[in-house]
Amino acid sequence: MSRRAKRPLNEEAVKAADDEIYKRHESDPRPNPLYDVNGNRTPLSATDPAQTALRTEWMDLYVANGGEIESSAKDPTPPGQPVKPCPGDPSCPPGSGTVKHDPIPNSDPDKANLSVRLVHACDSTPLKDGTVRITGPESREGTTAADGWVHFNQITPGYYDIEGIAPKHQQGTTSADCPAATDTAVVLKLQAEVKMTAVKATEIVVLDNLGNPLAAHPILEFKITDGPPNHLFDIQLSRTGAATLSGGPGLAGSWVEADGRDARMGRKEFSSWSNGQTALQLDGAGAGTFKMPLEWWRDQARQPLTSFNEFSYSYRVVTFKAGPTPTCAASSVGTAKLQNNLTGFRVVDLGYVNGGTDKSIRMEGNLREANSNAMFTFVQWKIGGREQYAGTPAVMTRPTVQDYNIIHDSNYPVSQLDRVGTDPRYWNGVYTISPDGKKMSATDAPGGGLSAGFTHQFTHIDFDTRIHLNFEVPAAVTVTRQDGAAPVFGVVVGVIANPQPVTLASAPWLTRVLAALKADGTTAVTHPAAFAGP
Repeated sequence: MSRRAKRPLNEEAVKAADDEIYKRHESDPRPNPLYDVNGNRTPLSATDPAQTALRTEWMDLYVANGGEIESSAKDPTPPGQPVKPCPGDPSCPPGSGTVKHDPIPNSDPDKANLSVRLVHACDSTPLKDGTVRITGPESREGTTAADGWVHFNQITPGYYDIEGIAPKHQQGTTSADCPAATDTAVVLKLQAEVKMTAVKATEIVVLDNLGNPLAAHPILEFKITDGPPNHLFDIQLSRTGAATLSGGPGLAGSWVEADGRDARMGRKEFSSWSNGQTALQLDGAGAGTFKMPLEWWRDQARQPLTSFNEFSYSYRVVTFKAGPTPTCAASSVGTAKLQNNLTGFRVVDLGYVNGGTDKSIRMEGNLREANSNAMFTFVQWKIGGREQYAGTPAVMTRPTVQDYNIIHDSNYPVSQLDRVGTDPRYWNGVYTISPDGKKMSATDAPGGGLSAGFTHQFTHIDFDTRIHLNFEVPAAVTVTRQDGAAPVFGVVVGVIANPQPVTLASAPWLTRVLAALKADGTTAVTHPAAFAGP
């Protein structure tokens, strides 16, 4: 015969028995029936085979502390099976279970009993004054007592949807099958509700020329309130939708600063815990703040224009007492929007000028935030060259040009920077700014007329104009090839040293100019795709 606690339960005796049984087994080798490998308490559960032997011990402690037992309790379970308590027993397990019960006096044996307990998700402490609604063959609503339980007796048997909510906690749902003449017990674990809001719901990603945020456009920041005091927390963001924000702390495949820029660029999720920020803690009032890492902010600015106009980030915070589990509280999901400061980039073809000897273009960058052009710079690359011919038979030579402060032949066999000086930035980074401060531009007009003493000159250069974040472009060109000797070198190649700046947008264009001496001494200018010589 098994003993059963007499109703109503003696709450003081229940607490004393719980405390004492945990205390008795605290020093047992871990894991044990009441403590996991990390030293966390395992909830008392009469359906856990590992705890079967503890039921008698717990009942002895309950009685020793003033609790009473029924005088003629019957064992409702077959020999060798764990004893399943009725729903009012404080050791009723988290989860659901079905137990036979002695008929309630004057009760209908064709009815069912359903008991629901609301507990804190972190430590399973009961939640008082919670509301439980059941919907199925019939609908009822009840309020939880100090032990977290609410009982729905003598209900129509069948399948019930169960909804629980408690003050300062998030809603929880489950379901249960309630057969006739049966007690069904369900425990709902509710996460505490913590509040998280973005300091600014919409922000333009703006940086200065050194890659630092501006006071008017700070890094995305969050405020946390109404959380569990002194708990650790994990900030989670996703631009793939709220569905990604589940579990934690930590999000698989999320942004980690240590991975490096190129590996991070495609990451759409962020978790402060995954990023190694595992000591973040709310204060004694359950409040805190979190500012996104600077490199994360820069990585938003590094996104190509084709993929970034506006990002919508879902966000939430989860909290926990110590270590990564269990989760004690979670906020509802909010949304923050980030806007790209670069809204457009193009190269405008202005046609051939100066009698057709020069190709005129204008490069333009359009900005969302006025007078923030220091964030960006133009860089232009070229490949090709110029050939000039004289004599009979014609002999080819090349005109001279200056790149990187070096005089050399106009011959660019590989893609290289188009710069007269050593700064990779086109026009040394100083551009024409529109009156409203939202457009930066520069011009170019490469080409070549016919020099005296020559019969033909052909200019064929392909350009690629790019826009980058200013801080990613180094101060000086790196010269990787320099043939010949002063005063005029042969091939000279200048590039940007690795790591290469991220290209936010680019535009290819070209010039083709053939200047040929006519019999009357004038010059004919045409624009053929190629010229093999006279």
